[in-house]
Amino acid sequence: MPDSNIVKLTGIVLRKSSFKEADQFIDFFTEEQGKVTAIAKGVLRPQAKLRGYLEPNFILSIELTARGKIPIVTALDSNQSINLRNLEQIETLSQIVLLIGKHTIHNYPQAELWQSLSTIYRDFDLIELDLIRIFFKSQLLAQSGSLPRLDQTKLPQLLLSELVNLDSLNQIQTLNPESLTNLDHRFENWLDQLIIQLL
Repeated sequence: MPDSNIVKLTGIVLRKSSFKEADQFIDFFTEEQGKVTAIAKGVLRPQAKLRGYLEPNFILSIELTARGKIPIVTALDSNQSINLRNLEQIETLSQIVLLIGKHTIHNYPQAELWQSLSTIYRDFDLIELDLIRIFFKSQLLAQSGSLPRLDQTKLPQLLLSELVNLDSLNQIQTLNPESLTNLDHRFENWLDQLIIQLL
């Protein structure tokens, strides 16, 4: 008979913080439950089996045992991973993870945000990093419910209206060439200002 206290989820690591001598609190963003906090016991010991998986470049199969107020991580396995090869890739993924941490709440599933994140992990090595950031920030704005009214006669707002209608990261390459040439740092800075207003 299955143990009703065992919960199986799919997710990524958002944040880690030390607890006691060798334990850590882990914030996950999961497909099924949104943000979830759990304790990884003994994970700071050099021989800990779970230690290598507690990084944000993995999409994980997570097993939690929920017998107290805070569940315990009992098993982790990698479903998918990003091979981070340089500092810019690390910074891009860190920025995405930080934004997810700020704009999600505990035990509130966000299926559309998870879908956007999944396409980023799938296509991370295939798309330019600035386009990945722009895609994610546009999706985050759209899914926050705080997207400003978009004036189709103004270039930045027209670009944003095109981006929020994409279903996956690789569709960004289907935008017309003129749109792609305008997806530069000024456009990303404008997105950042809109996101700041959500906090």
